[in-house]
Amino acid sequence: MTSAIREIIMSAPDMGGHYTAKKVMMKTDEDIVLMFILGARRIGKTLFFQYVMCKLFIEYGLQTMWLRNKKIEFDGADYRANFLNACKRLGWCPDDWVVTREGVMTSSDKETAQLVCLFEGVSTFSNRRGNESAGVHMIVLDEMMPEDRR
Repeated sequence: MTSAIREIIMSAPDMGGHYTAKKVMMKTDEDIVLMFILGARRIGKTLFFQYVMCKLFIEYGLQTMWLRNKKIEFDGADYRANFLNACKRLGWCPDDWVVTREGVMTSSDKETAQLVCLFEGVSTFSNRRGNESAGVHMIVLDEMMPEDRR
């Protein structure tokens, strides 16, 4: 059976010359569980996986975990305010999705909102238990290499 992630990646629209994982996916078997994608900065890797994140929830009801090296990185200058800008502008997610300290929610109504994407830091990830993230189907470790390449 083809995975939801594979289906979304292979059916993704043209990203206007920016990165897609289609070539990587075509060279893997259907049972792939792990991809390491390293490439030049500013080519659209994060944007592409935000697309996958949105479609994974909208089409399959599955969550994503978005990792950064440290959880505090999600609090950086306008990170939360800008995380969904392109997704909303490109029509990948509804306008009522919001970004909180915990991650992406389907609305700001705390009683009815569903978790789309959980934010977590690698440095504190070991504190989580497996069943705390039962709905997570894809994990993206974003910006794993520091700007200074060390």
